[in-house]
Amino acid sequence: MRKTDALRKAGYSDEQSQLLVKLIEGDDDEAIAESIEQIKATVPITDNYADPSTFNGRAAKPKTVDAEELGRSAVSRVLHKIKL
Repeated sequence: MRKTDALRKAGYSDEQSQLLVKLIEGDDDEAIAESIEQIKATVPITDNYADPSTFNGRAAKPKTVDAEELGRSAVSRVLHKIKL
């Protein structure tokens, strides 16, 4: 019962916790928590959200700028502040 509750607190659904309870080793809380961390590294938790970009088009990539262009733009922003 403690193992199932610990899996539910970790974010697993009831169905997943029933299946994964067999993989948990140990009887004390520390061993159970360590075993759950190992399970979380290999078995993903079911998320109840949808992909927001399902019907959106591909996002436009920003233009790539080389280091020389970055330097020019930085100088042009500061040049008017400098008294020559």
